[in-house]
Amino acid sequence: MDLNKAYESILYFCIEKNIEVVPSNVWSYDHSDRVITEVWRGKPSKSWVFTMLHELGHAINRSKKSFSYKSWRISELGESITKDKVATVQIMREEIEAWETGLKLAKKLGIEINRKEFDKYASNCLMRYMKELPKQYEALRHRQ
Repeated sequence: MDLNKAYESILYFCIEKNIEVVPSNVWSYDHSDRVITEVWRGKPSKSWVFTMLHELGHAINRSKKSFSYKSWRISELGESITKDKVATVQIMREEIEAWETGLKLAKKLGIEINRKEFDKYASNCLMRYMKELPKQYEALRHRQ
């Protein structure tokens, strides 16, 4: 993978779709403001490319209301906080869809991705997320 080409293609796509990319300490996509916060380390890396594709996957899925977004919204998490397993599955479905959509975007942008490396990176992120969800539920319960 040509990291510089991937970087340029991703940033051009963001400009074309009017998505702002903002440096931060965390990765996220804010649908209401059309902003991706990204952890920039000064030069393109595989992890930067993979994660940006994932966040753009969220942007694409939200704009076309993919299956997860049709059946469930993150804003409903507060209402279903007692249904931890259901909420966890919905969140994970959304995350997996974003990884898959990001992979499709890479193909569309002409970014060659090693599927094995991409899946390994995505799997590590998903497993880390699964470990963090119970802590997030507990924090939300205490706020209510």
